Amino acid sequence: MWTAWCVAALSVAALCGTHAETNTVLRVTKDVLSNAISGTLQQSDALRSALREVPMGGCHIAPQLAEGSLCGPCDALHGAEDAALAKHAQDSTSSEKSSITKETTSSEQATLARQDAIGCQHAPSAQQTTWAQCPSGYTGWLLPNLVDNLVNRVLANVLPDLLCPIVDVVLGLVNDQLGLVDSLVPLGILGSVQYTFSSLPLVTGEFLELDLNTLVGEAGGELIDYPLGRPATTPRQKMPELPPMGDNTNSQLAISANFLGSVLALLQKQGALDIDITDGMFEELPPLTTSTLGALIPKVFQQYPESRPLTIRIQVPNPPSVTLQKDKALVRVFATSEVMVSQPNDVETTICLIDVDTELLAMFSVEGDKLMIDAKLDKTHLNLRTSNVGNFDVGLLEVLVGKIFDLAFLPAMNAVLGSGVPLPKILNIDFSNADIDVLEDLLVLSA
Repeated sequence: MWTAWCVAALSVAALCGTHAETNTVLRVTKDVLSNAISGTLQQSDALRSALREVPMGGCHIAPQLAEGSLCGPCDALHGAEDAALAKHAQDSTSSEKSSITKETTSSEQATLARQDAIGCQHAPSAQQTTWAQCPSGYTGWLLPNLVDNLVNRVLANVLPDLLCPIVDVVLGLVNDQLGLVDSLVPLGILGSVQYTFSSLPLVTGEFLELDLNTLVGEAGGELIDYPLGRPATTPRQKMPELPPMGDNTNSQLAISANFLGSVLALLQKQGALDIDITDGMFEELPPLTTSTLGALIPKVFQQYPESRPLTIRIQVPNPPSVTLQKDKALVRVFATSEVMVSQPNDVETTICLIDVDTELLAMFSVEGDKLMIDAKLDKTHLNLRTSNVGNFDVGLLEVLVGKIFDLAFLPAMNAVLGSGVPLPKILNIDFSNADIDVLEDLLVLSA
């Protein structure tokens, strides 16, 4: 019953949400919402405090509430109704100077009337079923009208005073739970992520759906993405429709490629993807010297006959792009690789500048309340932009550059991504053991 009341209360408050511009969608079943509210009730005295001063039939509701139980208000309502019915019955019997016995059919009418009115069954109490013996035989016509009038009068007096505080408390708890999502969460040391609601919740008979925008910002700086502010320079891709929830799924979080791209854009803008690689920095790499390069490109050996150390300066001038396809997540990184040689006077001279168009395969996991991203090299494409040793076939450097990106650039990038992307904190949802599906333009976590 209380699950229906909670969702009904949300329906009244939220009506029907419409999909606005968004990049993250959260779906939860009624059980998740009910459990979150129940857990909050067990830790607070909100409901008891709200009803402590509500008088019902000469009694108060609060003392009758079961501790931490959502069934307490229902029992309290029936307790109050029983008391009101009994009191009215006593007044009626004394004024009529006769006693009345409720027949079984009348008892069922009272139960059904209350069931229709407040949505829960409650067995008739002894006071309702047996008041006294009635030898007069008036029950055939008097009792149904009397019971109907009693029930309608009691419910009309009881429900507004009781339900308004309950609905206020429930909506307050729901607002408190939903309000937790609107908080600034650090994204490593480089920036932050903030989830905000982009539209009213969508409430159906099966789930509650929340459309979220993600604001990714630099530490102490401006926003990377502008879902609620000025328009982006490129058209934003519309959020795809979510797949149906599975039979064993209680929570579903859908993350768009736009959001993942915003996270990588933050890293790029902060220079976290730029790296200088020198000889000996990574043991797995071959020696980064003019001798190694000269063995591949003879013109380098001719210009630098003595072996000198190299510095490979990798920079990412533009934000990486994220593409989500069925069972495949691609991250495309366009980088420049400047090959420099150290002269005896510590002056570095550029040998060549190479454009490196790299495609990475991204894999996802969840640790705690964070989405973890790990990238692996899929393929690279090289283009020689400038050269100070004359023109040469840049394809000769494919293997060497591939090793540099695979063994040096990617570990550095994954180390930055290792801080994880914070997931929305809402309704105590745990996605740590969630199933992860990569769909067209959508990453879906199901728990």
